[in-house]
Amino acid sequence: HLYGGSSPRTDAVRDSSDSITASPTYHAMRKASIDNKVWLVAGSIPERCPETNRLFNSCMVFDNMGALHGVFRKMHLFRINTEQVKMDEGEILTGGDAPLVVDVSIDNVSFKMGIGICFDGRYPQLALHYAQQGTSLLVYPSAFNMVTGPKHWELMGRSRAVDSQQFCVLASPARDTTASYVAYGHSMIVDPWGEKVVETEEKEDIIMGSVDIELVESVRSKVPILSGQRGDLYQIATQWK
Repeated sequence: HLYGGSSPRTDAVRDSSDSITASPTYHAMRKASIDNKVWLVAGSIPERCPETNRLFNSCMVFDNMGALHGVFRKMHLFRINTEQVKMDEGEILTGGDAPLVVDVSIDNVSFKMGIGICFDGRYPQLALHYAQQGTSLLVYPSAFNMVTGPKHWELMGRSRAVDSQQFCVLASPARDTTASYVAYGHSMIVDPWGEKVVETEEKEDIIMGSVDIELVESVRSKVPILSGQRGDLYQIATQWK
């Protein structure tokens, strides 16, 4: 996951950014999805738009045959100003302006998946928009730090799962205390009830968890939050471009 702004990595991000298909990461992730026959939400990388020369923080989604099903550009750029961490992605990056819903089909099971990146997870409006588009799974490649992580990481994942009544996946780098930006870790999957299905600690690890898509409709029928919204009084979802 990428963080631009006032960190020492800013110049490196600017100098190393490529268009999506020109990036070595694109080819490596595509190969990984083919070799392992898996759908892959490939974290996020710096992307330079050839038309505008603007930089985005972007996430690629590949199917198990290596086909690219979409690229999500992070909408809400990370800004923090605490005693321990000061950073502003907006100093170098441009925010995206379009959500990404991916139609997934695995072993005769089909569902829709919504993508966000890190700070996007703090905005329930995006999760609710995805729910209205019929998603059953939210995926947020992220890198919360040691200031916000202990306080907000699990809370955010459980909140978005409960808000939109669907599964929520938070994927984080492992914690490296020698890095200039220290990630919190603790990747996890949360179910529509807000219960953690599985979670790592801060170290590098591989976790697997079952995602029962039928549970999404079960929860939504038992506690009809989404269908009970008062559109006559307020509007939740933004009209995206």
